[in-house]
Amino acid sequence: MFPLKLHRSLLPNLFARVAWMFLAGLLLSTQLSAENIPSRALQFASFGTYVNSALTGVALEDFEAITAEVENNIFWKKEAKENKYQSAYKRSIPYLDKMLRDDIPDFVFLIPYLESGWHAKKGKVRSDYGYWQLVQEVVDEIQQLDQASDALKEAHPDAVRSDPDLSTEAALIHLKRYYFYFHHVANFDEADAWLFSVTAFNWGAGNIKRMLQQMQEENEYEAISFSDFYHYLFEASQKHPKNRSMRVALEYIPNLWNIALLVQTAQQKHYPQLDTENKALTLNRSSSVSIP
Repeated sequence: MFPLKLHRSLLPNLFARVAWMFLAGLLLSTQLSAENIPSRALQFASFGTYVNSALTGVALEDFEAITAEVENNIFWKKEAKENKYQSAYKRSIPYLDKMLRDDIPDFVFLIPYLESGWHAKKGKVRSDYGYWQLVQEVVDEIQQLDQASDALKEAHPDAVRSDPDLSTEAALIHLKRYYFYFHHVANFDEADAWLFSVTAFNWGAGNIKRMLQQMQEENEYEAISFSDFYHYLFEASQKHPKNRSMRVALEYIPNLWNIALLVQTAQQKHYPQLDTENKALTLNRSSSVSIP
């Protein structure tokens, strides 16, 4: 092999090209960083309000216990280079401004962090798939609804689930239908209705309705609340430790709570100008939920 030799007349042009490439990369990096700053931070005040309003007494103790148990699933592990939920939050930043809505509590948008890590093609196409881990049957049904956009109606279900905008639109329609049922049909208050809706997103409304029916048949409750339901779910999970879906349902909101703490910490660190009014999440029975 012969050493590469450059004619002296070519060196100035080469240096100029390298310098230009460096400056262009620097400008692009700066531009992308500026574009990736959301106009507002995710606000979790409603999450704290809903949990503290809906969960009382022994149910709140159950919630605290499960939150502590699943904490290591969410926060940093010593061997991990980067927490996957913080990474999910970073990946979602360009879409946050389009996602956030005044009629949807912000903590709802933590669901795709938990479900897919904000990955487009997470899961199996024939099962739970995409950002929000929707099944095709749900997308097929939502595409027939009047509130679905033309883009959502016309897209293939696989494309819907792997597209950040379309999958979010479909998921929010799905969640709003749950909320309508629990709030306006079953007559639960707003806090209970949203916590039921988020739990139903994971466990299914049918499972929740069957458990509520079972609670009514036992005649131990005058008026069932989400707090009653959560404690009943906790005890049922203890009695049936091999029932994985029931355990996942029990852990679902505690997992979202821990992710909210993690994201809130990230926002305070990276976007302090947006996060000045974001109140720390705390539970009524405890002085604070620890943040590592």
